[in-house]
Amino acid sequence: MSLLIVPGDDHLDNPRLAPDWNLYRHILYSRGYALLTFRDIKLCQQKVWEGRRLQSLTHPKSSRHHPQQAPLDENALCRDAGLPENMFRGVSLRDGRKVIVKAVHTRSRELDVLRFLSAPSLRLDPMNHTIPVLDVVEIPADHTAFVVQEEWTRQLHTERPSNLRKFLRLIRQCIEVIVSLLFGHATQCSGNLIVFFQGVAFMHSHGVCHLDMSLRNILTDGNGRCAFIDFELSRRLQRGQDVRICGRLGTEIPKELDRGEQADPFKVDVYALGAIISRACQLTGYNVPELTQLIGPIAKVQPEDRPSARSLLRAFDKMVPQLGETRLSMASSVPRP
Repeated sequence: MSLLIVPGDDHLDNPRLAPDWNLYRHILYSRGYALLTFRDIKLCQQKVWEGRRLQSLTHPKSSRHHPQQAPLDENALCRDAGLPENMFRGVSLRDGRKVIVKAVHTRSRELDVLRFLSAPSLRLDPMNHTIPVLDVVEIPADHTAFVVQEEWTRQLHTERPSNLRKFLRLIRQCIEVIVSLLFGHATQCSGNLIVFFQGVAFMHSHGVCHLDMSLRNILTDGNGRCAFIDFELSRRLQRGQDVRICGRLGTEIPKELDRGEQADPFKVDVYALGAIISRACQLTGYNVPELTQLIGPIAKVQPEDRPSARSLLRAFDKMVPQLGETRLSMASSVPRP
C-alpha cells in the first residue's frame, strides 16, 4: 500500500516555532550555550571597526542585529534579523565556537531526522554531509526542543572556490549527501575519497528524502566541507515503503508537481540536485560542458527517466579525472566582485 504525502498534513506536530528566547536563555546557558547579547555584538563590532567610530546599534547598516531602538541593558538578547524567529546565534561556553540554536517541536520530523543522521554509526560515515548536532535541549512541558549545531556559512554566495577542482569537490559533496540519505551506510576503500556502496540489500535501509534542496540550504565550514540544512520538510521512510508526494514542496519544483501529479520523493530530490548544480555553475562562473551534459537527463519530463543519485555519483567520479590537471587548476572565468 502506498503512502501519499500532502503539504501540511501533519502541521500540529511539525509547526515552525517562534519561541520567547528570554524564557529559555538560562536553560541553554546551564547546558553550556550563551545566546548573543547586545554586548556581544558591540564587542564584535569594536574588533571589526577598531580605530573607527563605533556606529549606533540602531543604524540599519551597522548590523543585522538591531531592534527599533537600543536597549538600556546590554545583556539583553540581540536577535539577528536575518534569521527566522525559530533560530538564534550563540556561542559554546566550552570552546568559544559559534553555534546556531534552532527551536523545533519535540515530535517534528526535523528533530527525528537530525537525531537519526547524528547517530554515532552515521556520524562516522564519510558521506554524512550534515552539520554535527552538538546538543539537543528538550523542554517537554512546552513540546519544544533546541537543536544546537556549529555555525557554518554560505560559501558559494560569499566566497567563490579558487579553482575548478575545489568547486567540483563541493559539487561532489552535494551529490554524496543525497546518495547517503537514500542508501544509508557506505564504506571507504584504502583511504580514498571515492566511496563504495554496499549491496542492494542496504538500499533505502535508511531512506530519507529532504524535499527542500536548494543553494540557500547548502552551507560550508570554510575548510572544504559542505552540508545541507533545513530538514523541516524532510521525511524518513521505512524500507520498501511506496511513497508519493503531491503539492508544492520546497524551492526546486519538478514539472510533475507543478501539474498537480503525484511524484516519487527521491526523484524530486534528484531534480533539485540538478537545479542546484546548474545554479552553482552560473553563480561561480565555472562552465564545465561535461558537467552540463552529465546533469542534462535530470531535467527530463518523465521522472522515471531521471538517473539515480548513485549513478550520478559514479558518472561524476568518472568525469573528473578526464578533465585533466590543467583545467582542474583553472580559476573561474568570472572576475571576483
